[in-house]
Amino acid sequence: MITLTGQITHVEEGLKWLRGQLHSHTYWSDGYGFPEQAIDAYKRRGHDFLSITDHNRFADDKDFWRGVVARNEKEKWPADISQKIFNKYVQTFGKDWVETKTEGNVTSVRLKTYAELKENFEDLGKFILLPGVKSTQRIKKYDVHMNDINLPVLLPCIKGADLK
Repeated sequence: MITLTGQITHVEEGLKWLRGQLHSHTYWSDGYGFPEQAIDAYKRRGHDFLSITDHNRFADDKDFWRGVVARNEKEKWPADISQKIFNKYVQTFGKDWVETKTEGNVTSVRLKTYAELKENFEDLGKFILLPGVKSTQRIKKYDVHMNDINLPVLLPCIKGADLK
């Protein structure tokens, strides 16, 4: 039981508290990192679960590419993938995992799908990846945000919606 002051006064025998994050963003929308980097960061910090909740996008498009730029323009939304972060991504996860293509002088990287991430980074009993999406829309003059976690299907109103 948790009191109004947040103090834990009683935990039933056999129950375990789980530590996790239900609101995170990656390069699938407006985050500043690859999904694998987010997963790795939470796993290394001892979390039991993570839900990546990018704006109006569920990571199911196997042909979703983002360009890599020389430097990150933080004023730009969504953020570009900087060369520095891309280099760290390749160093951490390896050239066999990272898929790139070059057109002209622009290098792009394919973002992995939720299914690929789940298959490669989930460790049942230790770390689970929950499907999620942050539904974002403007109603009149208000931005409305709602995190949808562990949905059995992708809501059709989210598919293809603007990021904001």
